[in-house]
Amino acid sequence: MNKEVISDTHGICLMTMFIVGTSSMQVSGLESEQNLWISIILSILISMPIMFIYSRLYELFPEKNILEVTEICFGKFIGKILIGLFAFYMIEETYEVLRNVAQFIATVNFGETPLIIPIIFITLLCIFTTKQGIEVTSRFSKAFLPILIMFILFFSLSSIPNMDISNIYPVLNGGIKPIIKGLFQTFLFPFTQIVGFPILFSNLKEKRSSYYIYFTSLFLGGMLIFLLSVTSLLVLGIESTASVYHPTYLVAARIRIGPYIQGIEILIGTTLILAAFIKTSIFLLAGCIALAHLFNFKDYRFIITPIALISINLSYIMVDNIKEYWEWTDKVWYHFAFLFQVILPVLIWSFAEIRNIHFKKS
Repeated sequence: MNKEVISDTHGICLMTMFIVGTSSMQVSGLESEQNLWISIILSILISMPIMFIYSRLYELFPEKNILEVTEICFGKFIGKILIGLFAFYMIEETYEVLRNVAQFIATVNFGETPLIIPIIFITLLCIFTTKQGIEVTSRFSKAFLPILIMFILFFSLSSIPNMDISNIYPVLNGGIKPIIKGLFQTFLFPFTQIVGFPILFSNLKEKRSSYYIYFTSLFLGGMLIFLLSVTSLLVLGIESTASVYHPTYLVAARIRIGPYIQGIEILIGTTLILAAFIKTSIFLLAGCIALAHLFNFKDYRFIITPIALISINLSYIMVDNIKEYWEWTDKVWYHFAFLFQVILPVLIWSFAEIRNIHFKKS
């Protein structure tokens, strides 16, 4: 397969938009209640070792993605099993994120429209985007990220008149346990979801570009998530934030600037949908590349459409309604995702370091 070159700027824009993605539509880490802001800050810090792992893998094996590194470290047989797990997870995340975006569109904009309609529409866009490759997707991200940042800053600043600082008090009233629960949630959603990028980033400009891309994206994306989440908490309070599916949209609907400027939620909602669309495309692209590597296909593009069509069906039938979707996420997804987003990368990195030490000695 042809390896597409990614510049530092394009990589940062792409990963930052991915991190914001669907996590901008809801607030993660609500188990920590009014101490949500603490959980988000800690989750950014706790995510740094994962960013180091991906950067270190690229430093040890330049111009190779994590799939190739896996085969080098574990051999063909075990390597193929692990690659199959990566492919499975990327595809699972594709249809889950697709369902999440479609539910947001159907809930806040097109309540009477059948859910399958936004699912099909988004999938068609993702098919077109992923067939163009990671370079085209990253250029779109570079053009769109400044707009995303501008709208999020506008969202937070315009919400100041509606904020109530008492909504984050009392601090640490429930002890450390709720904060740890919230930390676990925000750690896995969205920060360690970037597990698809080590599949995509196989040809960076410089050997150490990976450190700059991963850590800059983590802090920039983390800052944007922090602004969105804390703004929702300060405006709505913890009870209202936890009782609605899309609090950021509700907060945006309350913004009024003078007698004429209102309806800001439409612009905010559209911006967040585009960011989530990038996230869906990344998972689809990573899943197809993993499948192509698993079966030794020369190119991944011819399987994009079949995988996308399968994702349409799975995203539509996975749950009956939005309530079941959130229940499944809270009770199952976090534990399920931990294996793929933390355990597997740590395992691969550990074997890569052992292999590196062995070759240095020999």
